[in-house]
Amino acid sequence: MFSPNVTFLESTVSPQGEVTIDIYLYEGGAMGSNHYVFEKNGPLWFTKQIYNLASQKQEIEYVWKNNDIMIIEGEEVSVN
Repeated sequence: MFSPNVTFLESTVSPQGEVTIDIYLYEGGAMGSNHYVFEKNGPLWFTKQIYNLASQKQEIEYVWKNNDIMIIEGEEVSVN
């Protein structure tokens, strides 16, 4: 069975320090496309996937709009 290569890229924290998002790259290789996955860290060991972007780009752009919204590749994404 095929399993993608997963690379942790970085963590980013909201402007007020209340939310932490981990960003991973799932490399599909010859079998598929790359996916950038944004996961919100929750209480204890829980995580919530807030965004999944299929892209062949080497880097993607994101910025915090406020404590509840990130702009990822020009799209507003709620982190709650």
